[in-house]
Amino acid sequence: MTPELFVQRINSARVDYDNTSALSSLEPVGDRDPGEWTEDGFRLKGDSRWRGLGQVGPVANWTLQTLVDADVADVVNDIMYVISVSWSNFAVVLRKNNNVANSFHFNVQDTQGFANRPYIQNASGKYDYATAILDSSDSTAKMFQGVTPPVGGTIADGYYQFSSPITPFKDTNFGFGASTSYTEYFIGTMKSIRYYDRVLTEEEIIRNRNVDAVRYFGALGVTNLVVEAGGFDAEPAEGAYFVEGSWTFAVAAGASGPRPTGYKLVDVDPETGATSNVRFFEGTTFAYDASAAAPKTKLVWCESRPFVFVIR
Repeated sequence: MTPELFVQRINSARVDYDNTSALSSLEPVGDRDPGEWTEDGFRLKGDSRWRGLGQVGPVANWTLQTLVDADVADVVNDIMYVISVSWSNFAVVLRKNNNVANSFHFNVQDTQGFANRPYIQNASGKYDYATAILDSSDSTAKMFQGVTPPVGGTIADGYYQFSSPITPFKDTNFGFGASTSYTEYFIGTMKSIRYYDRVLTEEEIIRNRNVDAVRYFGALGVTNLVVEAGGFDAEPAEGAYFVEGSWTFAVAAGASGPRPTGYKLVDVDPETGATSNVRFFEGTTFAYDASAAAPKTKLVWCESRPFVFVIR
């Protein structure tokens, strides 16, 4: 039996589209190798495409999140499509040579021509995470690899500013792994694909990224609090976390040894790991508030050191 590939498609009411979360059977090119399931997803070999069911749109706001294992060195004819509904209106495309070599483009409505399509570019030509956003509230299209959308710049920064309101788009030719004309086939592994007909918040982007990071790589991709237990019984346990909103962390004595009486907080640069602003507090609980904290914080439980006042 030919398997079905399931993709998360969430509408503005935050529920799955009726009867459209499943893609139709795999469509190979003649009797060529259609690909295969692996532990990480579906490995496409350049000879097949998953064809979608149901209609996309009409919509002028949407978010595409993809996690693939792809290398533009595998591209046969300069281009290969990860997602396509319309090659010029709704697609994410890897390019090998022409225009911008080793790049991942966002083809979106009203951006005819490469001069108007935002992209990301890795010198290695290897790609995994990517998020594409169309936002009618400020008439922008964005393409980025991390979790923070660009707020300005040029298409080389993954940012395009429309000069007029965005035109809602709709089509039924939704699919993965090739253009709508069944050419420019994808070679690589598709691990996770999400489509929303709204603009995700940064918190939602991070949440999805972390779900995939744990599923495929065994650790959170984005963290904002790191706990060092210092040999004590910490709750939650020692490790890296991503906290949304607020959470209270606590500590108790271990099986033996001194009791914890305080903690140290250190600001950490999420990009470089550099530390700063070290401060000490007494207490065995710490209420973390993500909205008021540094981008990343280290919490170290510790025992207060004895001190002596010398009066002469």
